[in-house]
Amino acid sequence: MGNECKNGKVPLISKIAYGFGDVGCNFSWMFVSNFLMIFYTDVFGISMAAVSALMLFSRFWDAINDPIMGALMDALKPGKRGKFKTYIYYGSFVLLFSGALCFLPIPSAPYPIKVLVCVVGYLIWDMAYTVVNVPYGAMNAAITTDPTERAQLSTYRGIGSMIANIVVLITLPLLCYDKDNNLIGSRMFIVALVLGIIGFAAFQILIKGTVERVAVSHEPQEKVKFNYFESLSAFLKNKAVVAITIASIALIIMQIGLSSANQIVFQSYFKNAKLSGILGLATMIPSLIVIPLVKPTVQRFGKREAAAAPMLIGILAAAGIVFLPITPDNTGMMIYIILAVLINSSCIFFSTVVWALVADSVDYQELQTGK
Repeated sequence: MGNECKNGKVPLISKIAYGFGDVGCNFSWMFVSNFLMIFYTDVFGISMAAVSALMLFSRFWDAINDPIMGALMDALKPGKRGKFKTYIYYGSFVLLFSGALCFLPIPSAPYPIKVLVCVVGYLIWDMAYTVVNVPYGAMNAAITTDPTERAQLSTYRGIGSMIANIVVLITLPLLCYDKDNNLIGSRMFIVALVLGIIGFAAFQILIKGTVERVAVSHEPQEKVKFNYFESLSAFLKNKAVVAITIASIALIIMQIGLSSANQIVFQSYFKNAKLSGILGLATMIPSLIVIPLVKPTVQRFGKREAAAAPMLIGILAAAGIVFLPITPDNTGMMIYIILAVLINSSCIFFSTVVWALVADSVDYQELQTGK
């Protein structure tokens, strides 16, 4: 299989397989984050305030849910597939079906039932995504201890994310809107199910093609009960992890905001929401040139600086979209595209580097606490 590891070096086949993990994550994440709100408001007829409240609650729940997931991985004995891949394996089954559950085609159901389906479906999907994504993010620390190889794994993860994003941005607007720019609600369930199947296959490639090479002790020195508040306290005391978390929240806000802005721009400028993915692709492709720059930048300046500086550029570009007078003409369109390219480039660069920082933070946590 080419999975042998010498001197901390990771074989190319394993790096490619690791990148498939973010293909699986983003096929689910991009579809739900881009279409769920408009599906609930336009198809289910649920108020924007109610949907926004659900999204806000889910972010608070993530603040509770994610540390629990991390603590469980440390507290429970690793499965036969490894410390992290076991969770990814079982979580991928739930993610497959919960993504489709979010788009259950019941527009004629009573309003309370639709709200219940909305809340239950989204929270199950959100928890399933956590079960898959948190172990995946921490997994590169178990693949190798070499800092440069960890950065390379993050690069392949970034490539996997880009592949999924490009496919979603191009194909889904064409599949999900009719000629009058109305969302085809009856089609969303099937699309979500197909994307879930593709994502599930990508996770299986990740599991089969990677090896958790860094030894994890299976000999418990003492039986320790899981304590959520103790785990949360340890999380808050790890300044590196807290800083990464805050920056990652900013990244998600920029990505979701840019995706929504693309749809608004195409509806107002081209009068065609189905082509919003083309604008997303146009602003994303130039950003791909930053991926080969990640490794030399990390080696020259370090991971922290390589993540922070591009993120600052992205924040300034996002502020430009909000405050600059971008008019619906050719000049306004060029300004928007330039700013969107800067945002995408910063997001790609940061997300490529940040997972190597997560691995280092995990090592730091273990060094400080022994856990």
